[in-house]
Amino acid sequence: FYTYDNSENTVVENFFLPLKENKEELEESMNRLSYHAGNKMFYLYYGGTVYGIDTNSFEVLTMASSLEKSELASSDGGQYLAYEEKNGESELSQTVVFRNLKSDKSQNIAEENKLFSVIGFIEDDLVLGVQSKEQGKEWNPQGEIPMEEIRIIGPDLKQKLSYKKENLYFSNFSIVGNQLRFDEYTHNENGYAYFGKDSVLSNKEELKENKLVPEAKQQGAFGKVYTLPLPGKNIEKINMQNPEKFSIEKAGSIELSQSKLTDKAVFYAYSLGHYRGNYQNMETAISAVYDDFGYILNEKQEILWNRTDRPSVIIGKPREDEVTDFIAQIPDLRSCIESNGGEILNLYGVNLNAALYYTSKGYPLMIRIDDNWELITGYNGSQITSYILGGSSSPNLMKKEDAAARYDTVHNAFFAFLPKT
Repeated sequence: FYTYDNSENTVVENFFLPLKENKEELEESMNRLSYHAGNKMFYLYYGGTVYGIDTNSFEVLTMASSLEKSELASSDGGQYLAYEEKNGESELSQTVVFRNLKSDKSQNIAEENKLFSVIGFIEDDLVLGVQSKEQGKEWNPQGEIPMEEIRIIGPDLKQKLSYKKENLYFSNFSIVGNQLRFDEYTHNENGYAYFGKDSVLSNKEELKENKLVPEAKQQGAFGKVYTLPLPGKNIEKINMQNPEKFSIEKAGSIELSQSKLTDKAVFYAYSLGHYRGNYQNMETAISAVYDDFGYILNEKQEILWNRTDRPSVIIGKPREDEVTDFIAQIPDLRSCIESNGGEILNLYGVNLNAALYYTSKGYPLMIRIDDNWELITGYNGSQITSYILGGSSSPNLMKKEDAAARYDTVHNAFFAFLPKT
C-alpha cells in the first residue's frame, strides 16, 4: 500500500501483504472486493475472509469469515458489499448483510420464511435470489438450488425489480454488463427439469454528465494521434511533477490468515498457461476454457478434463455391471463423488464433443433419455456408438450432429466415470 508525501515529493511504501497465491488467483479474490474508503480503511476479500485494514495504524479487522466466493459480492466501484450470513439449516441464507464501506454502515436483508442468495451487483444495484424455506434444500440437475424470485435492490435497499414466473425457477446466473442471464427450470414431484434460458436488464437511470470524446488528428510521423479535451479554462502549458524519492522506512508486512471453507467441490480452470477461475459445476468450468484448449483440475490438482487429450477414434465396451453401480449413486451426486478408484462426475450442460473426453478414458458416457440409460462407448470423426443399458447387445450408430441435437433436448444431462491413473 503506497501513499504520496507531497512535502517530500516521495512515494512511501506503508505495508505489503505476503500472499502465496499466483497473480490470477489473487486477482480473482480482489475482484470480489478491493476498496479504499475515504475513512482511511482498506477492504479486501482473501481466503474466505473480508478484512478491513486501517491504513494509519495498520490494524487488521475481520469483518466476516468462512465465506465462499459465491456468497459475497461488491459493487462495480467497491463501495457496497453484500454477503450471506449462514445459519446451518441450508446452503442459502436467512440474512444478507448489505454494507456501505464508505460510510461504514450496514443493514440486514431478511424476510420471514424466505432464504436468500447473493448473485452479484449491476453497478451499484444488488441482485439477490429468493427461495422459500420449503424448497431451500432441493437441488436441480446442475447441483444448484434454484431461486423462485430474482430481486434487484438499490443502495438505499429499495426494490427496483422483482422477477417471477409461475412454476419456473432460476439458477446458473451470470452478469454481463447490465444484463443478468440464467437458466430456467420447471418443478414437479420428480424434481427440477430444464426449461430454457432467459435474461433480465437492469433499468438503471443514466446519469447526465459531460462525457469526454476522443479527438483524432494526423501528426506527421506519429500518424493518427487521439487526445481527450480537458474541460475548464484554456492554459498554454501543463506542469508535470514526478516523485523524486521512494521510501520503505515505514514499510512492514501484514499477515492474513485463511478461513476454513465448506467441502463444496471446486473445479479449477486453466488455459494458455494461466489460471482462469474456479467454478462449482463442470459446465461453467469447461465453457471458460474450451475455446482456448484448456484443462480442469480438482482440489488435489488432478486432471478432470483436458481438451487436447482425446484420441480421434475410440472403440469401447458398455461395462454394464460397473455402470449400474455408478447409476445407483447418481441420486446422491451433485458435482462429483469418489467411487471405485475414480470419480463420478455430473456433466450437466456440457456439450457432447467435450463430454466424449470421458469415453476416451475407458468408461461409457451415461445419459438418461426416453426413459432409458444410454451408454456412449465409442466415437470417430463422424459418428458415435451407444448401447441401451439392459437392452440389445447390438450397438446403435448415430451421426455426431444428430446425437448432439438429441442429447440437447435433455440439456446434455451426461454423467461420467473418470478412473484414477
